[in-house]
Amino acid sequence: NYMYFPYLAGLFDGEGTVVIHRDKVHNNFCLLVRIRLTRIPALEKLQKQVGGKLYKNGQTKSGKHIYDWVLGGKNAGNFLKVFINISFFSPFISRVA
Repeated sequence: NYMYFPYLAGLFDGEGTVVIHRDKVHNNFCLLVRIRLTRIPALEKLQKQVGGKLYKNGQTKSGKHIYDWVLGGKNAGNFLKVFINISFFSPFISRVA
């Protein structure tokens, strides 16, 4: 559903990261896109719309759970290509994707 794309782009601009992960076991690299939040409903919606996986990743000092949404490989590249036109950081993302 494309109506959520501007919202998702905002989440990514504010809380997202792009990582090139090195898998030492298989000696290869993988593109990862991650958004980290303390509220899981937004990440669940993102997972439903785009795919990827959700992980619980510790707690804040105030005791709130931290959640990560992670998308990898070709799906991460496709995600970046879709959001390139509506992201605040599109000039940087275009060079990464």
